[in-house]
Amino acid sequence: MTLFYLPQAFVTNVHQLLFLRAALGVFVGGAMPTINSIVQRSSAAENRGAIYGIFQSGLLLGNMAGPLIGGGLAAAFGLPSTFLITTAIFVLSTLWERKTSRNSN
Repeated sequence: MTLFYLPQAFVTNVHQLLFLRAALGVFVGGAMPTINSIVQRSSAAENRGAIYGIFQSGLLLGNMAGPLIGGGLAAAFGLPSTFLITTAIFVLSTLWERKTSRNSN
């Protein structure tokens, strides 16, 4: 997803942003079933409903908080800042995941 967010900070017209947002939507649309499959395979059958409930609650919380925080960042620092900060968060998350998954193997 980082590859779609970073260029959005540097668009010069609405058509470029529309294309990048559409590409991001296609990627997220493909990633969500994969994430749901990982959640399903990583949880015991007797706890699956609770795990999905927590997962969906986190997803919806992010869908609510993201635009609020993004709007505040855009108002304070300009619209490109939201894409740059999101990119930084994704990069840091990727580095953290790689570090922690190496330690667990």
